[in-house]
Amino acid sequence: MTVTVCITCDIDTELRDKNYLKKYLMLLDKKKVKATFFVNNEIIEKNPGQASLLKKTKHEIGAHGDTHTPFYGSYSELCKRLKKNKLTLEEFYKTKIMGFRAPMLKYSKELYEALRENGFRYSSNFHRRELISWVPFFGFTYELSFFSKIKPLLKSLADLVYVKKPKPYKIKGVLEIPVTTPCDWFLVDFVKTKRIYETWKDIFDDMAKKNGDFVFVVLTHPQYISNGHLVELSRFIDYVKMKNAELKTLNEITSSYS
Repeated sequence: MTVTVCITCDIDTELRDKNYLKKYLMLLDKKKVKATFFVNNEIIEKNPGQASLLKKTKHEIGAHGDTHTPFYGSYSELCKRLKKNKLTLEEFYKTKIMGFRAPMLKYSKELYEALRENGFRYSSNFHRRELISWVPFFGFTYELSFFSKIKPLLKSLADLVYVKKPKPYKIKGVLEIPVTTPCDWFLVDFVKTKRIYETWKDIFDDMAKKNGDFVFVVLTHPQYISNGHLVELSRFIDYVKMKNAELKTLNEITSSYS
């Protein structure tokens, strides 16, 4: 069984405290993990100093929109936005941009043709909306004493409502690499920080039982990171390494599917 874990990070709004991005990068460096950072044009335009922190790293840079608004619109409108986003990033970071993640994971069906036309190799837009993955969105659910009793039922329901395997697949010639974990915006908002590791680990273990090879994509936002959040991310990285998972960037995964 080959398990690949991708740590991804969306840089979409002004960071509340740029020190947390520095700490995030220091943690990845300490763990010897290369991650994929999806960058929105607005952070470059409004705060290039913060965006520049990624210039000194070997992490992958991906596109996250010209503005942090859903990618809805016609094919030509999407192409225009993608070109603007890609050109801005390539000029700023002096690197080729191969991947894309739509702001808020919202987009029109025409997006994949537009991505292919503009030279993108992959996207990470689809969210695996398993019932068990979204339980933390209800916040208090994880704190209820009876949650452990109903968890098996929730997992069974998840199997019924989600049948697609957690592997990358092609749409219009573009490799789609689905996001696996609940967005950390919601985990931090509604779940105690110590539950972040537990939530990620629970989903990872459940997927390992059901699948052979699979790709596990973690979605994080550094502008919402805290010291406690970084501890949970560190624990999760240690855990998946112990499980012999490979940690790669999304572009590295794309190359293995070419």
